[in-house]
Amino acid sequence: MGEKRSMGKVYEFTPGKKRKLKSLDYVSPEKKELLRKRKQAKKDKNIFYAGVGVLLLLVVIITISRIR
Repeated sequence: MGEKRSMGKVYEFTPGKKRKLKSLDYVSPEKKELLRKRKQAKKDKNIFYAGVGVLLLLVVIITISRIR
């Protein structure tokens, strides 16, 4: 008799409305891996373009210094 029972959740029932289920914050391991790969590819692409920009800047500086 001294036991406490936890009460379950009570959901409101309205016949005309769709049920709204709570979505879980679960992300599958495959999706996590895909997102990680996409993020890494984006980072690699940005680093590549930054390197190309620095290389072009060096070529322009060397060319200008040779002309003078």
